[in-house]
Amino acid sequence: MTAHRGSITDLVGRSSVQSDRMAEAVKIMMMMTNWLEKKFPQPQKKLPSGPSSVPTQPGQGSSSLQQPPPASKPLLAPSKPLTVRMPVSKQPETEEEKPASPARKKVKVNRPNVPTQSGPRGDQKKFIIGMDIEQRPTKHLNSSIKNNMVQFLLKHSHDGVLARGAVMEAADAFEVSRKTVYRVWKAAKELMQRGEPAIMQGKIKGYHHADQLKIDEEKVRNLSTLERASLRKMAVKLNVSKSTLGQWVKHGKLRPHTNAIKPALTNVNKIARVRWSLSQLQPQITQGRVPYQSMHNVVHIDEKWFYMTKASDRYYLLPDEDEPYRACKSKRFITKVMFMCAIGRPHFGMDGQPTYDGKVGIFPFTEVMPAQRRSKNRPKGTMETKAVHSVTKEVMRDCLINKIIPAIKARWPVWASKDIYIQQDNATPHITAMDPEFQAVANSDGFRIKLICQPANSPDTNILDLSFFRAIQSLHYEKQCKTVDELVGNVCSSFAELSPQTLNRVFLSLQACLTEILRCRGGNGYKVPHINKDRLQRTVGLPNQLEVEEDVVREVLQWLQMPENNYGSVYDIGHLSSAFGI
Repeated sequence: MTAHRGSITDLVGRSSVQSDRMAEAVKIMMMMTNWLEKKFPQPQKKLPSGPSSVPTQPGQGSSSLQQPPPASKPLLAPSKPLTVRMPVSKQPETEEEKPASPARKKVKVNRPNVPTQSGPRGDQKKFIIGMDIEQRPTKHLNSSIKNNMVQFLLKHSHDGVLARGAVMEAADAFEVSRKTVYRVWKAAKELMQRGEPAIMQGKIKGYHHADQLKIDEEKVRNLSTLERASLRKMAVKLNVSKSTLGQWVKHGKLRPHTNAIKPALTNVNKIARVRWSLSQLQPQITQGRVPYQSMHNVVHIDEKWFYMTKASDRYYLLPDEDEPYRACKSKRFITKVMFMCAIGRPHFGMDGQPTYDGKVGIFPFTEVMPAQRRSKNRPKGTMETKAVHSVTKEVMRDCLINKIIPAIKARWPVWASKDIYIQQDNATPHITAMDPEFQAVANSDGFRIKLICQPANSPDTNILDLSFFRAIQSLHYEKQCKTVDELVGNVCSSFAELSPQTLNRVFLSLQACLTEILRCRGGNGYKVPHINKDRLQRTVGLPNQLEVEEDVVREVLQWLQMPENNYGSVYDIGHLSSAFGI
C-alpha cells in the first residue's frame, strides 16, 4: 500500500510539472501569435478541418482547451525548441456522434525568423520570449550636450520646478531617456543649491598614462643651444625616446624656435636707432599717447638679388608621380638679377578704395648686349639680356636720377605734398644727399625731394627689408623661369600682384617695430609684434598711424640725456624734446 502511495505521489508530481510546462508553452504561443500579427499583418488562411486538425474556435463540436493553472515557476526563455503535447479531439461528423477520445499531437514551438541587422553595437535586434527589443545606442554625453540640456530645462522651469512635459521634450530633443534627464537635472540643482554655476562636465576625459614620463627642466636648462638643435640630439642627452620628446612638444612643455642671426650693434648704433625712432613721432601728446607721423611723404628704396630657383625646395607628390629633376652647373652660381625697388605708403579714400597704390616701381639691373659666341641655342650676335653683377655708384646714380625720380613725379598724387623724402640704407654704392646731379633733378618741376639715410645695421627700419621683399619673393617662386627675361618678368608681375592693403599693413608693422626699438633702448633682440591687423580690418578698421605711451617716450628722452648716451647724431629730435619740456 505504501508503494502504491509513493507511485501515486510520483505521478501527481510528474503531472504538475507537465502542466506547468504546458502553461508556459501556451503563454509563449499566445505571445508569439500577438507578435506575429503585429509584425507581419496578413490575412490568415483557414485550416482545413480533419481528424488531426486543432479547432481554432471553441464550440465547434470539439472540446476547447482549458486554461491550465498558473505556473509556479518563473517564465524563462527556452534554450531549445520546446515540444508540448496538447489534447486534441476529433471533429464530430454528425450531431449524434460523441467526441472520440482525445488524441495527443506534438506541437513544435520555434522562434520566428526575425531578420537581424548587422552593424555596430547597439544596432542589432535580440529576441526575448517572442518579442524583438531594439537596444538603445550608447550615447556619450559630453559637456556641451549636458550644458545644453540644463539650459533647456532651466527655460522650462519656475523656481526650480520643471513644467509639465519638459522632461519628455528634453528626452526627445537630446535623444536620451527620461531617467538621464532627471539625473542631469538633479546634478544641476545640487550645484545651484551650493551657490555654484550649473556647469556640467562630461565623464569622458581621455586616456592618461599613469607611467608618463615628466620632463626634467633642470636637465634641459643645462643643455647648450647646440645640443638642443634636434630632437635626436635631445633624446640622447635626456635619455628619453624621440616620441616622448614629440609628446612634450605637442603638450607645450617644449617649444620649437627658429633662430636668425641679426646685425651686431654698437652703442653708437643703438643711440642712432633710438633717435631715428623718436624723429618719426609727432611733437604732440593726446590722452597720454604720442602718435607717429603718417609717413605718406616717404619713399623707401632698396636693392635685392632675386634668384632663378632655390638650391633646395620641397614638393608634395602623389605616390605614382616622378620626382622632378633640376640641375645646374653649380648651385653656388645660380642665375640671379639685382632689382631696385621704390615704394611709398598708399592713400585710401573715404570708401576704403585706394586712390594711390604707393608702388613707384621695381627696376632690374640688366643690360642688353649681343652674344659673343655661337651656340646651339642662338647664332653669334643675337641680342641677349644679361644681369649686371657689379652695381657701382655710377649705376646707382643713373637708376636714381633716370628711373626712380621720374617714376615718382609721374605717379605722385596731385593733392599730395611735393616735399618728399627718399629713404635708403648706408650701402657704399649709394650716393649722398649733396650729390649735384641728384639735386638738379630732385628740385625741379615743383618737387622738393630729399635723400635721407636710415640708421646703420638697421634693416628693420626699412619697409622693403622688413617684409615687402619677402612677399614679392614668395610669389616669384610660384612661377617657372629658365631665362633672365622670364626671371625679370616674374619678379615684375609679382610686384604688381601685391595689393595696396598689404603694403599699408607693412607700414603699420614698421611703426610697431619702432616702438619696440624704443623699449629695447635701440636693441634688435625683439620679436616683430603682432597687432591683429586682420581683426582690426574686419571690425573697426586699420588706424592711420600707431601711438606710443607717453611714459615710454619720456623715459627714452631722459635716457638720452645721460652723459654716456649723449652722442651727436644727424637725426633731430629737438621738436619732441620741446614738447616734453626736456
